[in-house]
Amino acid sequence: MTYTAIIYGAILAWFAIILSTMSVYFTYEPYDLDDTGLGLLNLAPFVGSVLGALCGGPLNDWFSMKLARRNNGIFEPEMRLWMALPGVAATPAGIWLFGFTMAEGLRWIVPCVGMAMFGFGAAIIGDTSLTYLTDCYADIVGDALVSVAFVPNAFATVVVIVLQPWINAMELRGMFTTAGCLALTTLLPTVPMLIWGKEMRIKTAKRYNAMVKVES
Repeated sequence: MTYTAIIYGAILAWFAIILSTMSVYFTYEPYDLDDTGLGLLNLAPFVGSVLGALCGGPLNDWFSMKLARRNNGIFEPEMRLWMALPGVAATPAGIWLFGFTMAEGLRWIVPCVGMAMFGFGAAIIGDTSLTYLTDCYADIVGDALVSVAFVPNAFATVVVIVLQPWINAMELRGMFTTAGCLALTTLLPTVPMLIWGKEMRIKTAKRYNAMVKVES
């Protein structure tokens, strides 16, 4: 649950940064976009998110079943996390590409590519982490989702509050440099979860069974 909560919290926080800065800086030169133009910019993360959702959903199901067949027909939830690795790389890369090119005033299409990369990475790792949670804790998924829902809202609220002081202190390029590094740091736990997730589930099995008994 902690892993999924951190992933969703990070994704929502960085997306809030992208939307907040986009709605301000794209109204300045050299972009000078109006409300319609700003709205159309959202097509970039939308397209990326659709592609990421396809990879994190149907393609992930297919890949996980293929791994299960190689594992003598035994499915393990950690098999889901292989598909999240492209999201670990694409999410911070999209933040950096969007932020750096916007700060330099490059053509609008370049930061849009960054937003699409971010949307792809956020969707694939978000969907994968949520599916991993439901596979691991199917009997208490309701309570688990309540816990997960709280953390992203807290993350996003804090980021929005500190965003302008953050930009004032480091300027736009420095802020996005730090944001991308923090995004990578918060998503990297996917790797140890992939390696040691099964061992951690075994160690917490008694606690999980106790929670299931309380639910029933």
